[in-house]
Amino acid sequence: MNILCATGIYPPEIGGPATFAAMIKKELPARNHNIRVVTYADTHVGEVGVASITRALPKGVRHAAYFFAIARNIFWADVIIALDPVSAGLPAMWVARLFHKKLVLRMVGDYAWEQGIQRYGVDVLLDDFLTRTWSAPVERLRRVEKNVAVHAAKIIVPSAYLASIVEQWGVPRQKISIVPNSVSLPPLPERVATRHALGFTDERVVISAGRLVPWKGFTVLIDAVKNLPVTLVIIGDGPDRDILKVRAVGQNNIRFTGVLPKEKLIEYLAAADIFALNTGYEGFSHQVIEAMAAGLAVVTTSAGGNKELVQDGENALVVPSDNEKALRDALLRLSADKALRLKLGEGARATASVYTKEKTLNALDSLLRSL
Repeated sequence: MNILCATGIYPPEIGGPATFAAMIKKELPARNHNIRVVTYADTHVGEVGVASITRALPKGVRHAAYFFAIARNIFWADVIIALDPVSAGLPAMWVARLFHKKLVLRMVGDYAWEQGIQRYGVDVLLDDFLTRTWSAPVERLRRVEKNVAVHAAKIIVPSAYLASIVEQWGVPRQKISIVPNSVSLPPLPERVATRHALGFTDERVVISAGRLVPWKGFTVLIDAVKNLPVTLVIIGDGPDRDILKVRAVGQNNIRFTGVLPKEKLIEYLAAADIFALNTGYEGFSHQVIEAMAAGLAVVTTSAGGNKELVQDGENALVVPSDNEKALRDALLRLSADKALRLKLGEGARATASVYTKEKTLNALDSLLRSL
């Protein structure tokens, strides 16, 4: 089968859609599929089989160029896979409809809600967002993503929670397939030497990773570690970066690394004692799965798709989101109790072992052959 993958980002950019696009481009040919990719890019990707549309183009021109990049490949393609519902999904949907091709849409979140939080004054979490009417720009984005989802032949989501969200858009459940995220970590470097190289001494090291956006709860996490005998490392970047750095002023036990390449992230996983994610929303957390695969003791919430991953006291400590006292108590408990850290780490590894690349590719291959 010839598959055209439409994505908003692609390596060397970092993020879930970029990782997924690169994985299927590398792995699906072994299953007798041919892959081409169309992506937006700040600089030319320069990889065979990847067409990159520069973000230097004005907004409307950029999206038109993306549309025509998809259209140029449409007679070659049997199916289009779009990795988001708006910047990639909308032009992919129009090409698919014009040329009578099947569209598969991969949904890992609600784009209208995320943009509403960051740009348009939305101040509630996703479940509440779905029950209300919002400003014109937000409602326009909602109509776009729902329209793309309705016209897709199949929709891929990584969790039952996200399947329920898409159903609330009016999409029949039989069109939605759960294809879980996978995790594949290289062997971790030696712990003691890595801690020394990163400048850690005898303190407990807590890491947290993700986009620096309001629903990830970094503000409360920063407050929770104040005066604790731990070093908190926040890995990632995003629109809340400056706000969070101001919040952390005077707390010498907090580091901001910005976005890290994969090999550097692995070093921090090897050096850490605890992974904390005080999130108010997760479709399905790749960060939590990676931390589990590394055998870290995890403190997180049961928000969204997390409830399908974490079991309190078995593979994580589960706390309410944005509850500073509960989060602080959990971090104190883990920092003092090595046996509990080891127990949760063992449970975490067992959980992560289920989410293999092979399982993800098998599910995707089966779905594509059923179209």
